[in-house]
Amino acid sequence: MKMMTLLMAHILCNEMAAIQILSEDQSATCSANFEQVKISLNPNLTWDEYQNLIGAERSEVSVASFQYYLDWKARNRETYNKMQEQAKTLVQEEYQLGALSHSARD
Repeated sequence: MKMMTLLMAHILCNEMAAIQILSEDQSATCSANFEQVKISLNPNLTWDEYQNLIGAERSEVSVASFQYYLDWKARNRETYNKMQEQAKTLVQEEYQLGALSHSARD
């Protein structure tokens, strides 16, 4: 997946979590996606290389990759904010539709 697609999925996860508690499956999917976002921003390794790491080494790379994510976010604040607004609108619309369809069934 392209990094921007992964990033949008990550932002959508954050917005969903702000409205409701995520299911165990949603939470696992969101966590795995965020890991891919961080690793895709790390210029020192590929996702396949990351997959081959184990234990403490994998944790260290994950933490270091988080800094690449923060750096990217700081350099691309306007883009990130636009993506976040789009995600917020999408999630709120979906939530309202879900609530409306749920109340219509009651």
